[in-house]
Amino acid sequence: RCVASLKPLRYPDDIEPFVATWFRGRPEHAAGLVAQLHDRPALRQVATVPLMLAFYCMVGDKQMPSRRHELYVRMIRRLLVGGWRRDGGLDPDPDSCLPVLRAWAWSAASNDYVSGWDEFEAHRIKRSQHLSHDDLEALNHVAMPPGREDLDTGLTRRRFVHRSVCEHLVAEYVSTEMSAEDAVAELLNHLWYDPDWEYAAPAAVALHPDREHILRGLIRRATGGDQFDLDLAKVDGCWEIRRFVARIAQESSEDDWSAEMRAAITQARLGLVKAGRENLGDVVAVDWPSSSILVVEALLGLLASENRPGRARELADALIGSTPTEIQRSRARRCLLRMLSQASSARPEEVLELTGALGQLASTDQDEREIAEVLITLFAHETGSDRAEALAEAAGRVGVTPKELELARDKLRAVERSRIATRSHTKTPKRAADRVKMRDGLLRKLKGASSAESGGNVGELQPVLEAPWPAELMGQGAPRRQMTH
Repeated sequence: RCVASLKPLRYPDDIEPFVATWFRGRPEHAAGLVAQLHDRPALRQVATVPLMLAFYCMVGDKQMPSRRHELYVRMIRRLLVGGWRRDGGLDPDPDSCLPVLRAWAWSAASNDYVSGWDEFEAHRIKRSQHLSHDDLEALNHVAMPPGREDLDTGLTRRRFVHRSVCEHLVAEYVSTEMSAEDAVAELLNHLWYDPDWEYAAPAAVALHPDREHILRGLIRRATGGDQFDLDLAKVDGCWEIRRFVARIAQESSEDDWSAEMRAAITQARLGLVKAGRENLGDVVAVDWPSSSILVVEALLGLLASENRPGRARELADALIGSTPTEIQRSRARRCLLRMLSQASSARPEEVLELTGALGQLASTDQDEREIAEVLITLFAHETGSDRAEALAEAAGRVGVTPKELELARDKLRAVERSRIATRSHTKTPKRAADRVKMRDGLLRKLKGASSAESGGNVGELQPVLEAPWPAELMGQGAPRRQMTH
């Protein structure tokens, strides 16, 4: 036996070939999904999990939903049918299967508050539930039984195909089976530092038909006040309530809320951005166009003063996910191009982070060419092999060929040789000893240029090294030295 760690897939190196292989023979479908992953950082982040990427491919022949809930609805229906099976799949009734799955998910979540979401015990399906044979088989596709039923208890241990599927079904259970008062009482237990409910709790509020009553009740109960306070900053020193509210926005739209509640949610999202909080993906809400304009402006303000490549990439991802205008995309590109041109000490992976964000912000061929010109210039001047390799890889992603990069370096070497040679004929010292010293220093510079990591060599500099030196530079009586190499 051996123990191994399953590492996440890398974007785009692992993910794009996976998609191309899945859609072999249907390149237009592969291109469509790759384009959506390119434009939506939140989708990309989840796609690093192999099973989740497979789910994306199952629904990727169409436009991916803007909300996670809608995506999981599609995925679960496809899992139930099992269309990938050689026998052509099943013919279950999803409306009969979903209540069972929701009840199982709630059982898994409510029986073990620590880590009970992985495996759970399910009771035998009752005949009164009127499930067909195909329905029963379909349930196994979503919540697999690793073993047989216990004949004494009638219980079967099951495991959902992915933890996030269980989270989604828990949110649906709360929103379909609980009253507003019961939902407030239950969700209040999970507002603070409960990773198992980071998605399920806000999604349950957003999906509930009485969502506004629930959110008002949660905030009043959490803050100990009788009235709903629009300014959550007064009562949320740890930022957990505002982060919770921002996640609710991701699973809802502006039209789902009253004007007062829209204002409170908008202020929560803006507060998270302006305070420079981590996990800025929480503020991305596609169906909140009015407040997203303010969020994008706040992100641009942070990006303009940022000098850390990793943080700049996070800001750019949040900005891209918030559907910026073309003018806002242009401003973001200028910020990143400035940072890239000044990041002489950035690590290779940071160079790729910045150029990846730049590629996402490019809307036209002209935008890509502007990025390419900066990368070509940086590559030509780069002397570190690792950074040069990263710059070459980044340049290739925006259409720059290796030949273009080498031509840029050749031009830079020619300019440098010309500059050094020209300098040797100007400001010549009067004393012979000083002239000889100047000549020797020039030779040392040329030697250094020939061995630099920029790719120069002595053969290229031979004409300069062996050219006759002017008599006034040599000095009377000064012996002419031969350059050895």
